[in-house]
Amino acid sequence: LLDPCRVKLATARTTMAENTQTEAANRPVSIPATAEAAQVLHPPVPQVPSGYLTEQTKNDLVRMAMAGAASVVAQSCTHPVETVKTRMQMQGAVGGGTKAYNNVFTGARVIITTEGAAALYKGMSAAALREMSYSSLRFGLYEPFKRILGEKDAKSTPIWKKFASGAA
Repeated sequence: LLDPCRVKLATARTTMAENTQTEAANRPVSIPATAEAAQVLHPPVPQVPSGYLTEQTKNDLVRMAMAGAASVVAQSCTHPVETVKTRMQMQGAVGGGTKAYNNVFTGARVIITTEGAAALYKGMSAAALREMSYSSLRFGLYEPFKRILGEKDAKSTPIWKKFASGAA
């Protein structure tokens, strides 16, 4: 049987919990009175120092972005030919049977008629990511490396500095 003391205790606990929740819901939200307390609750957003990005650094970053974009445009122009070239190489590697691709033009025609024109751009996303990362660094870092090597005037820069900058 149920013990009357335990029933009263459980009822008292339930009532206390309900009262505590009601008090918390009705309690007004306190707003920090001091500036220090406000900074603890809402710290200021850190600002980039004014001299952090020099004009030369901004130019270098723009050069890198433009190099990546130009490389992606060039890749999108040459990708269909590379797709046909790769398919022609693979049909020779497999061996046996008749060749579906006799030359670049018939290869492109066969791909377009059997798979559609979009098939010429299969793998373009991977090629674009490669160009955006690799070529943007390769072209974009050429000028900064020349400056690191001590280039003062573009017309009088020795060939070894140009070569070293391109190799880096």
